[in-house]
Amino acid sequence: MTSNNLQNKIVGGLLALSLLMPMAVAAEEDSGAAARPSAVRAQRNFCTVLTARPLNERFATQIQQREKNLTTRRTEVNKRLKDNRAQRDSKLEGLRVQQDQKRGGAVDALQEKFKGEEQKQAILKFQAAVAAAAEVRRAAVDASTAAYRKGLDDALASRKTAVDAAVTAFRTAVKAAEDKAKADCAVTGADPVAVREVMRVSVEAARTQFKTALQAAEKVGPQASDLAKTRQDAVKKAMDDWKAAVEKARDELKTALAALAPATGVLPVPSENTPPTS
Repeated sequence: MTSNNLQNKIVGGLLALSLLMPMAVAAEEDSGAAARPSAVRAQRNFCTVLTARPLNERFATQIQQREKNLTTRRTEVNKRLKDNRAQRDSKLEGLRVQQDQKRGGAVDALQEKFKGEEQKQAILKFQAAVAAAAEVRRAAVDASTAAYRKGLDDALASRKTAVDAAVTAFRTAVKAAEDKAKADCAVTGADPVAVREVMRVSVEAARTQFKTALQAAEKVGPQASDLAKTRQDAVKKAMDDWKAAVEKARDELKTALAALAPATGVLPVPSENTPPTS
């Protein structure tokens, strides 16, 4: 499950709680109210029940538990992301070591075959050119990976900030609505039905604003896709440049050795596979 889905699942629970809050007092009074319509009884006793058992207290534990779950899931997702990156970095480093050893073995074979000093110099020149091209390619791959990871981390942090701000604003708005209802109920001659309706409208507005804020929080998925495409293009360019540089060095070595020993034939020059990049 992605970080987006985890967050959406938890905050969806908060939305569900927000829908229940305006109806909570009615539910409290509906039990055992067979003698009269439950809605009428709930409205008449709104102030009494609100004072006796504040909504904020009744729902605080549930909301806090959902926020705790969200924090726990975020920690799990971040750990998996970190572990996956470390595993891929280790795999890439191992592959690079193998590639270096493979190139070194090919150069050693050439030096065993061509003993002349001028031939050795040509081989060393080829070796240096290929090594330099490999370093350029690796630097480009590393830079593209670092940019991808930073962009993804920034996107996740931005969404986290937006979601957390929406949750805080929702809780603050609900508390403000309840505080106002309590104050209104304390006024002599207060109409519980009117007070309840004002609170219901306020909580509904907070819920709507909460949903709007969540929808406005930029999703990470599209950004991750764009970042992955940018990295893919950068890696492809790095590999194309690498292949061109190696081919050039190979042609120069063939020309140099052919001039020194015309019957050498085709030269064995190592190739490398595209490395993992994430």
